[in-house]
Amino acid sequence: ANTGWAVQRHPNGPLSENKILHTTNGLGSWANVTPPGPEGYTIDLTASFFDANNAMVLYNWQALPTSNTSEITTWRTHDGGHTWQVGEKTPSHPYTIERLDLMMLDPNQGWLLGIGIPAMGSATVQLLRHGIGD
Repeated sequence: ANTGWAVQRHPNGPLSENKILHTTNGLGSWANVTPPGPEGYTIDLTASFFDANNAMVLYNWQALPTSNTSEITTWRTHDGGHTWQVGEKTPSHPYTIERLDLMMLDPNQGWLLGIGIPAMGSATVQLLRHGIGD
């Protein structure tokens, strides 16, 4: 009842403004348990929390405006965010995927929605399935 997760999200903001928070003390105090990342990047993040200790976080790293480099990186924790294991890295184009939304059914399978930059009333959308063994 006193353990929980939260996302502090600032789309297109510096890495320092996007945080994964964890508490074991109810609403009394929150610890910043954000997975590490390179400085100077802007990111969009999404997360799925399975229980008090297990979570998955996906980052869409963008080196804009200095570079066209972008990649989606997966992080997992099994100890409440004390340590993180980096997983898959998928290159993406910053104009193709601007925002991510993750919906995990369990720790091994789920869906990732990538939404592009809206223009003229429409946006590119990519729906990806994640599953162990896929």
